[in-house]
Amino acid sequence: GQERWLLIFDNADDPSLRLFDYIPNSSGGHVLITSRNDLVRVQAPENSHKVDSLSLGDASHLLLVSSGYTASPDNLTKAKEIARELGCLPLAVAHAAGYITIHRCLDTYLHLYRQRRRELLSRSDPNVVQGREGSVSTTIQLSFERLSTQARYLLQLFSLFHATSISHSIIEKAALRNFAFTPFALQVQDPSEEEHASALMALICPSGAWSEFDFNEMIQQCLQYSLLQIITGDGATKYYTIHVLVQSWLRLDLPQDHLFQRLLIRILACDITADDNYENLIFHRSIIPHIEGAVVALNTTIADSFAFGFVLEEARHSLPAVQYLERALVLCIEALGDTHPDTISAMGRLAASLDSCGEFRAGMELKLRVLQGRKRLFGEEHPDTLRVMSNLARSFDWLAGEDHADTLSAIASLAHTLAALKRDEEAMELRSKAFEGFRLIHGIHHPVTLLTKINYTLSLCAMDRMDEAVQSSRSILQTATQMSGSDYAALYEGMENLSQSLANLGEMEVGDDLHQFVIRMRGF
Repeated sequence: GQERWLLIFDNADDPSLRLFDYIPNSSGGHVLITSRNDLVRVQAPENSHKVDSLSLGDASHLLLVSSGYTASPDNLTKAKEIARELGCLPLAVAHAAGYITIHRCLDTYLHLYRQRRRELLSRSDPNVVQGREGSVSTTIQLSFERLSTQARYLLQLFSLFHATSISHSIIEKAALRNFAFTPFALQVQDPSEEEHASALMALICPSGAWSEFDFNEMIQQCLQYSLLQIITGDGATKYYTIHVLVQSWLRLDLPQDHLFQRLLIRILACDITADDNYENLIFHRSIIPHIEGAVVALNTTIADSFAFGFVLEEARHSLPAVQYLERALVLCIEALGDTHPDTISAMGRLAASLDSCGEFRAGMELKLRVLQGRKRLFGEEHPDTLRVMSNLARSFDWLAGEDHADTLSAIASLAHTLAALKRDEEAMELRSKAFEGFRLIHGIHHPVTLLTKINYTLSLCAMDRMDEAVQSSRSILQTATQMSGSDYAALYEGMENLSQSLANLGEMEVGDDLHQFVIRMRGF
């Protein structure tokens, strides 16, 4: 009979290998090819099998068995934490088990690994795990060194993204914008943004424009050595993933202020589109893991901080949004001063995020500053000023019930502005809140409380609610009589204004009573 045979090509990673030249022209045997090069599957597309990392359970079991620990619940929990940190990569788990075997350090290995990652990934000891002499670092480095310089840089840049969700669209959209887009039209631009955009164009678009073909050529090199993988989501969505150990190794020599960190920021900020209609919400959410997972906060410009704060707040990630918007505000004040339009805008956005975090008082204080800035820049009747007033009024609703005098004074001040703009119903509602608040704090027989009630009554007059205005005026007069020792010029001025308003509206009797009281109190 015909002789049976098995031919194995082990570690056939080199894409230049012509494997067909070495396969016998015979039907009497089998060929087995092992390779990290995902493209080798074209040799037998219907008979290929992708060997992924171990499952968490298998990796934990391998670690415990190889290191001589029992599978107690406590040991199993520790083993799972270690295996998860190592991405369940068999070689890495085997090396960890060898180290744990010698030093009996299952309890402390994870902490040790996080402190001395470089040394543990680089360990190569034939006595630790027989047949596994090569270290994890050596295995990754040998593959990395086979890449072109361009592909190496791209992979190092990818290592700074979140490892499992690098959307192809994130790269493509930023490249189509030449990495130069900023979602907010600010009056100051950091020159580094243009420098980083140029560096990204040279790396990702060396021809001067986005080319998916050229980009795929660089990606293909990384795929051939399993340094990257491609997965597809719903529809045509394509993602790149990088194993956590490959990511860790690539990051070892990159300081937090490395140029690649700044290039990552430029890509992510360039992807953001500022709109209030949530049209880009789904795409923006794909960016958030990279913003939250990367160490970028200390490297963002004013524009970048605005952009990240916006997209995080849009998705209701309010706490990290506050961090970026606080940075934007600090940078604006340092560069432009606290009255510049960009600074006022930063205050407004930060105030909104503080509200989302439940920090209503801090938000209100910023909104008051924004209101003063908008008044100064645009005047009281400008739409931007009016919008700030409405937002501030909502803050007062959220702070309802708080007996803080500063809050009540701010409410009264906003009500005065609204009354001047003939927005009488809104002014009356705020004045009612202020009066009730001051009454609780100071009591009814206090000049501030009574003046607030006078202003409330003026709003009733402005809305032609005369029965209520007359009743309130008589109550004011009665209270003022009981406070006859008070010398408070603003109070008397308010009573005089109310007297004139009542007289002008035909309520001569109560108007004259108020007028005569003021004369007596002033000693005329």
